[in-house]
Amino acid sequence: MSNTAIPQRPDIGQSLIRLLVGAVLGGGALWLYWYYADAIRWSDGVAIAVALICFIAAFRLFTESFHPKKLARRMEVEDDTTPKEASAARLQAVLMAVLGVAMVWPVIATLQGWPAPVWAYAVTAGFILIRIGYTFAMWKRTDEFVRQRTKNVAWWTYFVSQTALIAYACGERLGLVTALTAWDIMVLIQATSIATAAFVGRGKTAA
Repeated sequence: MSNTAIPQRPDIGQSLIRLLVGAVLGGGALWLYWYYADAIRWSDGVAIAVALICFIAAFRLFTESFHPKKLARRMEVEDDTTPKEASAARLQAVLMAVLGVAMVWPVIATLQGWPAPVWAYAVTAGFILIRIGYTFAMWKRTDEFVRQRTKNVAWWTYFVSQTALIAYACGERLGLVTALTAWDIMVLIQATSIATAAFVGRGKTAA
């Protein structure tokens, strides 16, 4: 008897839903960038793109959490995921969506001029507190494989970001390049983190 696995038929319905959600979010992002083209900065555009990626990834992870086999493939485990693992995946999806909101909210609040900066910053402060609590709680509960993968992403993000920061900061001090704001740097680091996570995850799967 052959052990060749029979390829599973793709779920057309879910693919169409994901395509629709991606199109709606992408259209909204393009409209925001076009409508405020005169006031928006390049880093605001990157923040919008990062938020868009977070929303799409969160939606995909949330939908996959209701399918044990699909979630197991994402988590790179042999058996179907347990209800506890599915709940953790849904919580992670919610936090990913909240990250997207935290990235794009300062841009929207600034462009709209509402609410007042102090009240607008309350959203960011709330996200920071939630992120700290979630990180500490999940670090204690997760297994060694996930911890190692998190360390790999953090190490590569730190290495790439620090190397780029040293190169740019020295050029800035010498007057060779224009100055960056803390917002610019934060957006770039977050984008680097997401890109690094994608490449590290792809490497694990290929192995």
